[in-house]
Amino acid sequence: MSRDRLHRDDRAVSDTISFVLVFALIVSGVGLVTVFGMSSLADVKGGANADAAERGFVTLAENVDELESGQSPVRTGELSLADATFAVTTGPSLTVDVGGSSVSETVQVGGLEYRTGDTVVSYVGGGVFRTQAGGTAVVSSPSVRCTADHATVSVVGVTALDATSVGGGTAQVGVVRDDSVLVFPRTRAPQTVTNVSVTTADPRWHRYLESQPSWAATGPDTYTCSTDRVFVRRTNVSVALE
Repeated sequence: MSRDRLHRDDRAVSDTISFVLVFALIVSGVGLVTVFGMSSLADVKGGANADAAERGFVTLAENVDELESGQSPVRTGELSLADATFAVTTGPSLTVDVGGSSVSETVQVGGLEYRTGDTVVSYVGGGVFRTQAGGTAVVSSPSVRCTADHATVSVVGVTALDATSVGGGTAQVGVVRDDSVLVFPRTRAPQTVTNVSVTTADPRWHRYLESQPSWAATGPDTYTCSTDRVFVRRTNVSVALE
């Protein structure tokens, strides 16, 4: 066999190997794009769903505020659940103590939860929170305010009327006010209070209270604010899911 032919055969083998290697790289690249690209698209979609849920929960919180104020006994709305679940949850409890008085009110706050992938948007006690890998963010503050002059603590307890969870499609959500009670003060007499304390094991409320300079941690699950006047309201609502 001549040297020229051997040289041509070597070049042919080399070209074939090069083609195979390049083709393998292209196929591998397509596979990576398919696997990781689709995963990224799913993450983007999940994030968009969670963003929409945030907005829906903020609107829901505003509707419940109207229920608290007595503007409407019933509020309804809807929430898209394309790849998510929506549930009425039980627990946690929250206790409000008014310093300088005998008032101690415990509320089983319950809550609402929208879950998509690793992201959870929740309504607990009047606040809206978003929890994901990076931690918990306060989306909409609970109705809890405190200054040296006065404090307002308004807590919402949530229970399910019937179904406790739904998934897929669109959820119809109805919220009914069961009662709304001014826990403190009970009379119009001048107040002699010294502070107000909130005790709860819920980490989302911890996140909110720790972000407020007027509230100081005075126990493992207790936060206290010194003030001259206190107003405490408890509202119970029932939620119907379809």
